[in-house]
Amino acid sequence: MTYQGSKEKYAKHIVPILNRFRTPHQTYWEPFFGSGSIMQHMGPPRIGTDIMEDLIMLWKDVINDTFIEPSYVTKEMYDNEMSNGVHSSMRAYIGFFWSFSGMFNKGYSPEFFRKSHSFHKMRLRAVRLRGSTLCTADYRAVGGRGVLIYADPPYRGTTTYRGVEPFDHEEFYKWCQMKAEAGNTVIVSEYEMPKEFKLILEMPATTSLGTSKREKSKPERLYTL
Repeated sequence: MTYQGSKEKYAKHIVPILNRFRTPHQTYWEPFFGSGSIMQHMGPPRIGTDIMEDLIMLWKDVINDTFIEPSYVTKEMYDNEMSNGVHSSMRAYIGFFWSFSGMFNKGYSPEFFRKSHSFHKMRLRAVRLRGSTLCTADYRAVGGRGVLIYADPPYRGTTTYRGVEPFDHEEFYKWCQMKAEAGNTVIVSEYEMPKEFKLILEMPATTSLGTSKREKSKPERLYTL
């Protein structure tokens, strides 16, 4: 599944660190579930929550093998789903897979072969996610003690999805500290975190070929408290 901020290419670095911090039978929770690229590699018990209702609806239907992929999505269908405001699996499917760059409601992109291939990858991932508990929830509304939390929030300074309120990073930092004080293990993906957070892993920055020069991204990092 193409998804803004997906950690798929970093899974080989992140998963071993998470398993090193995880105690036997400890519940694993991702409060920003997204594409499930990391959770698919983690053993049960595992919980994924995300504030985007449409996305969780799609994941549940794909995992249960009840979602029927349309043969094609026209611009009219796209515009209708993006404007009607009705939450559904189809709205998530069209909003992500038929938008540019895997960014929800970023504009209609009609490249069907690429979209279909990407959705096929989601189906394969869904098999590995069976048995997970998935729920629609704001990260701040979920409790728990003694849990391993892997948080991959919207990064500071990056683009957020249309229709989603700006992410409050200062509030998120306080939430992480509160969760750690409550007896949870908190691990966060970000480029930079406040000094209270300890750097535990720095992953190689990726290089992309732009129109005129190679652009190197910031290195991905893992932090804990």
